[in-house]
Amino acid sequence: MAMRIKGLTNADAAYKYFLEHYYKPGEERGFWHGTMRERLELGRTITKEDFRAILRNELPGHPGQTLTQRQNKTRLKTVWEKDEFTKAWIEVERQVSNHRLGTDCTFSLTKELSTYLEKTNDPVVYAICRQALLERLNAIELDMQTRVRKGGAQENRLTASALWAVFEDLVGRPVDGQSDPHRHWHCILPNATWDAVEEEIKAAELEKLYNNHAGHEALFHARINEILLEQNYGFRRNTKGVMELTLFYPDECRVLCKRTTEIEKLAAKQHREMMIRATAIVEAAAKNGLERDVTSEYAKLKDELGEKCRSGKGEALYKAGTPEFHRTLAKQFATGRWEEFTPENARNGDRINFLTPDRAEEFTIKHAFERKSQIRDGALNLIKVACSFCEGAMTTAEIQAFCATDPRFVRSPKTPGMVTTAEILVEEQKIQNAVIETKDRYTPLAKDRSWKVQDAWLDEKQLAAVKLIVETPDLAIAIPGLTGSGKSRTIKEASIAIRELTRHAPVVLAPKGKNAISLKEHTGGEAWTIADYKANPKVHVHDSVIFCDEFSQVGNEDCQWLLDHCIAHRNRIAFFGDETQYQGISRGDPISDLLDAGIIEFRHLDKIYRQKPPSISRTLRDEITLLCRDAHAANWLPRGRVAKYFSASTTGILLARSVTIA
Repeated sequence: MAMRIKGLTNADAAYKYFLEHYYKPGEERGFWHGTMRERLELGRTITKEDFRAILRNELPGHPGQTLTQRQNKTRLKTVWEKDEFTKAWIEVERQVSNHRLGTDCTFSLTKELSTYLEKTNDPVVYAICRQALLERLNAIELDMQTRVRKGGAQENRLTASALWAVFEDLVGRPVDGQSDPHRHWHCILPNATWDAVEEEIKAAELEKLYNNHAGHEALFHARINEILLEQNYGFRRNTKGVMELTLFYPDECRVLCKRTTEIEKLAAKQHREMMIRATAIVEAAAKNGLERDVTSEYAKLKDELGEKCRSGKGEALYKAGTPEFHRTLAKQFATGRWEEFTPENARNGDRINFLTPDRAEEFTIKHAFERKSQIRDGALNLIKVACSFCEGAMTTAEIQAFCATDPRFVRSPKTPGMVTTAEILVEEQKIQNAVIETKDRYTPLAKDRSWKVQDAWLDEKQLAAVKLIVETPDLAIAIPGLTGSGKSRTIKEASIAIRELTRHAPVVLAPKGKNAISLKEHTGGEAWTIADYKANPKVHVHDSVIFCDEFSQVGNEDCQWLLDHCIAHRNRIAFFGDETQYQGISRGDPISDLLDAGIIEFRHLDKIYRQKPPSISRTLRDEITLLCRDAHAANWLPRGRVAKYFSASTTGILLARSVTIA
């Protein structure tokens, strides 16, 4: 039932696809929609000639005239590919198409509604679904923009102008020749919009569409359900917050989700590899200052997996709407159930498990900010969450008004487009106050006591970080550093100095056990996850130093607890980590906020000493691949060890090379 967005870059392939599926004699199911339809003098029904012209960026009815001026062919793009030999995901540059001829926005009905319409062809329900669809297309059109670059400008301008080519489909891809009801609409948005200021058709800028697509999907379904409720159709709200027709038993239509089941099985087999790839994408984006979510990236990879393993629509044994098709569907339900799916039974007036408006709003706020201190405003996250709780209790207009005007939501001018809550702001301010109020309150560890530097290879910034740890009078400090910048060496040197000054080793805490354990060998002290340390008062330390690793994954709640704990037990704490890495599952990124606000004292490690595989040049990577293959052929290094050497640091690669030569 998700709204899928897919860019179209090959005009001939797109034309062939839609020609095969939507232009069969007597079955044309396409129509034009949008304000640009009249400007381009297009009729309501889509013709082959007009559709092909639009896809090729040509002005319909005017051969030789282009629709928009820019038609860039290709561009270099960094993409993730799996190395054939090492099986590791690496970044490489590839030539990709740079001309986006259009975007396919697919709106799908729920399985219950699709099945109901297949059985009854209820004109009331169908008209309501079409109405909700057109409302969403109009809403997307109102957000349409174009780039403005003339006169040195670097901005987007609102155009509120678009053209839609809408095609309706009734079933999903067949599995073993059997299709299931899956009513959906392919809404092709050509890469063109009318700029009234410059008075010309220009390429469209779709940033708002991509940012808000989750909200458009949620409002599409919420609007359908809202009008159906007004028409007395019965609904229940299931445990996932999805509205279902009470005409069907809970999960009764699950038998008609063969395609979903097929994809789930494939995803289960490739789950580990897909999670590794999704995590790599998120980490790479974070280093470029972009926020990505592992769950979302995994969903995209899963979607790509579905496209690679699907059967052709022509492989279905029976056509939708035929008696043969209906007989195959009836056999998948309990005896007599198919005949009970009627409009009369659907209009039963049931309203099961609905929330009151107040409870719906409370659940929305709690769930939306359970793991994030701020989320994207408007449609991307907030409205989607609100719809899952507020459907049935509020109209779509009331849901949108709640998200836009409720005083519990706060829009910050520092982060345009993001929304938080007043409660979270108080939470963050409390953490900042704790750090400010404990400045200059502690006696430095190195006061009136000397310590010697043991590691002569420490660079200037690593040494400065060690000095800050032993000489600070503050409760909390931070040592941010990029991956490979010598954090472990710095921690080891600081630990030696602390033991020399206090006769006690620092305690290492981290959100994950593997991070704590990996640093334990450098400190010589105890190591715990934050959760285990909080839950076990017997291991709490007093008058000591705590090292907290991976601070970007420490949420507001844990950070506040750590600060309170250190104040109560006269400890001091040093946070280590990389502020460019993605956040953990808990809400907030307080240490990065403290760094951004200049509240916490810090020393930054920014010189990279350890080279990571994606940074290795393509030429060097190819050379090492050949060396490792030769090593494997010579039987001196097993395949697993070859892969390990190849994916290791530069030192490991040079070691593999030296052994091979020898």
